[in-house]
Amino acid sequence: MKKNVLLGLSVILLICGIVIVGCGDPADDDVSGFIDESLPAPIGVNAVSGRTCYEGFEIITFSATAGSAVSGTYERSYVSDPIWWYGANDKFDYQVIETGTYTWNEEVKTVTLKPEKISNYVTYFSYETNFSIEISWVENVSPLMNATLYRSYEQAGLEQYRNEVGSAVFNKWLSNAGFSSLSAYLDYSMNFYFGNKTKQYSFSTDNTTLFLGDVLPANKGINELSGQTYYGVTTNWDDNDNRITTKNWDVTYAFTASGYTYSGYGETITGSYSYDSSSKSVWLKEETKNGKNKAAIYAEPAPSEHFFADDDAYRAAKANNEFYLLQYSYRTSDNTIDWW
Repeated sequence: MKKNVLLGLSVILLICGIVIVGCGDPADDDVSGFIDESLPAPIGVNAVSGRTCYEGFEIITFSATAGSAVSGTYERSYVSDPIWWYGANDKFDYQVIETGTYTWNEEVKTVTLKPEKISNYVTYFSYETNFSIEISWVENVSPLMNATLYRSYEQAGLEQYRNEVGSAVFNKWLSNAGFSSLSAYLDYSMNFYFGNKTKQYSFSTDNTTLFLGDVLPANKGINELSGQTYYGVTTNWDDNDNRITTKNWDVTYAFTASGYTYSGYGETITGSYSYDSSSKSVWLKEETKNGKNKAAIYAEPAPSEHFFADDDAYRAAKANNEFYLLQYSYRTSDNTIDWW
């Protein structure tokens, strides 16, 4: 799956030590291959006005809007310091990594985000836990960049990397990731990072906490999954750096007309899905894990000590962080689901 390579490619920019100096802040012109979508018109009341969503160690803060407003602004931020920097009574500090505008649709309970500026950064993880939530934070956060500057930033770093490893190695790496050229990767990257993102919103029963979840894309083509059981894969690499997969009979995906059940590695996940039969892609939206949905996880008590703003923030961060929208490839030839 192409999406999985984006973080690795972006990290190379930091490894290469690319620093952009004196570039200013170019106008938000269209860039090659970038689909600069307009935000949909708002519908109804803005239920997320002035609200903050906690999702793991990331937060999204929505500006308050007046009744006549046609859009609002938002900031996406991430914990900025390692866990050992905090004392017993401290609360997390956050670094802004994305800004943009948003609109809302009260009828279907969605909010659409349009990123306008983002940072490049590296996310670090700690294998220690903070009361059952894994710790992660960001470092090497670049200044916020619009689409034009961000594309130049990525291109400069990747071209330098190509010069260091040689075109043959670089092109094979791109090909293994599913891209025919550097330009094709940059086009995909820009749309991934700067394309509109639509989220489903809901609230806790006491209305204190905002929940956000990804929305499944529309189905395309023929449903080749309904009523079928698919299997996971195990990946290995040969001496020539070719990827070899074998069916993992212990990991199963059982599909109905619109839902699925995953079983494997001691975990059972249920949810809904959508598909694109032309590209053999499937999107899995997780909704329960081992019998618990988001509301059930949120209802669990917070520990007596933590670094979130309050207990509701801790419980929301844990609940929102538990469920994802995952994109995979599928093969009808051997009924396998593959992350590649």
